[in-house]
Amino acid sequence: MASYAAGAFSTELQAAEISNDDGVVLLVEAGGTVAGYASLIQESTPPEVPVEAAIEIQRFYVGHEYHGAGVAQLLMDAALAAAHERGASAVWLAVWESNPRAIAFYRKCGFSDVGSKVFSLGTDLQSDRIMWRPVNCLSR
Repeated sequence: MASYAAGAFSTELQAAEISNDDGVVLLVEAGGTVAGYASLIQESTPPEVPVEAAIEIQRFYVGHEYHGAGVAQLLMDAALAAAHERGASAVWLAVWESNPRAIAFYRKCGFSDVGSKVFSLGTDLQSDRIMWRPVNCLSR
């Protein structure tokens, strides 16, 4: 995990993610601190997603202390609005299959499970679920 985090969340990579014209980074602030963030990127859409004009929610994180406080719902609504503003007709994401809380949240937000893909966490190969939903309505 430490190796993956060091590579995926370095200052340089985060700066590149924020300045990438093909994406958008959203922050939720609570009490003067970042409570969560989402990163959307327009790249290739997996064949399991039945829509061509889709944008990926590449990262969606809410601090543990904010779970159950409505931060995730606020962030998802902002992510859907950002996807709509960028002309996407759908959003998709990959979520670790052993994260039932996240999967339940995404299902509550209208996402459907359409397949899986391998995710490398260092030398550990894990399985992520691929989920998608149309952008045309709110997440609740």
